[in-house]
Amino acid sequence: RKSLDPDDDLNLVQRISRGVGAFVPEGPPTVIIHCIPIPFDRFVPLYRDGIHLTLVSTRRTPPECLDPRAKLHNKLNHIQAEKEARAVDPQAFALMLDLDGYVAEGPSYNVLMVRDRTLLSPRDQNILEGVTRDALMELAPKIGLDVLETNLTPYDLYTADELLIVSTSYTLFPVSVFSGRRVAGAVPGPVTRQILKAWTDLTGVDIIEQARRASALRA
Repeated sequence: RKSLDPDDDLNLVQRISRGVGAFVPEGPPTVIIHCIPIPFDRFVPLYRDGIHLTLVSTRRTPPECLDPRAKLHNKLNHIQAEKEARAVDPQAFALMLDLDGYVAEGPSYNVLMVRDRTLLSPRDQNILEGVTRDALMELAPKIGLDVLETNLTPYDLYTADELLIVSTSYTLFPVSVFSGRRVAGAVPGPVTRQILKAWTDLTGVDIIEQARRASALRA
């Protein structure tokens, strides 16, 4: 048993299935809980330099087939999307569209964009309503940003002032390249930096500095 350093952090994962035996639906569910160390050493350069986000052909499952609000681990098309993106660029993160060609989300993260100091998100009818996404969208008006949920196209992302992906473990990564096109301006951009500062003020944790300290301890 190893005690955690104050800068260490873990993902706590809960997996719940219908239980053993397809013919005994009234049986108890199977519950598995495990921890995964957060790879802070991988995060540090991504906070600094941004990520490559790649548009893939694999589409997000439509809500008519599977409620996007369900937090599930059996999304095979999300795995296909990741593999498709990495076949283009081994370090790329995947971005999926919905069946109508609008921006949806990544396999395990939401996508946000900034234009004219407005934080824009795809409509929530075809994305997982991530807790980090929701928290950032609640935080944005408090730091002078407008917030808009709307249908976004790949063109919107190509012409965005700033792009970012958001998820629980790393909070947010700025996007430096979208499908081979460099995002305009500095990375991370001024609004992304403002959001990061507001997040630090809200939580009392500087996530970038935490990642740096944890990486140094593991080196």
